[in-house]
Amino acid sequence: MSATVVREKRQVTLPEEVIQAAGIKADDQVDWRFEDGEIRGKKLVPETVRVLDLEDLDPKTLAPKEGKPTRESIIKAVRADREAFKGDTHQRMRKSRAQRQELPRK
Repeated sequence: MSATVVREKRQVTLPEEVIQAAGIKADDQVDWRFEDGEIRGKKLVPETVRVLDLEDLDPKTLAPKEGKPTRESIIKAVRADREAFKGDTHQRMRKSRAQRQELPRK
């Protein structure tokens, strides 16, 4: 058993053997509970998130067809939509300019 001290800001240094046994690294999260007179900590393992491609999203709502939306998938979808709009706008401007050039001048 290893004893530690709780500091003024409720900070505790975990013993090295506990860190190694639990596989805890810097920035890992630990879920703390008080049960049966004991403080228990459980390392939280982040769930793996799959990055969605544009094909995985509904084009109107940008909601995923399945799974959870990720920041990366939303950014990709918005960029693709902007590029498509930009390209469409440029095409309409060129078409309009070409049509104006074909009109007889007064």
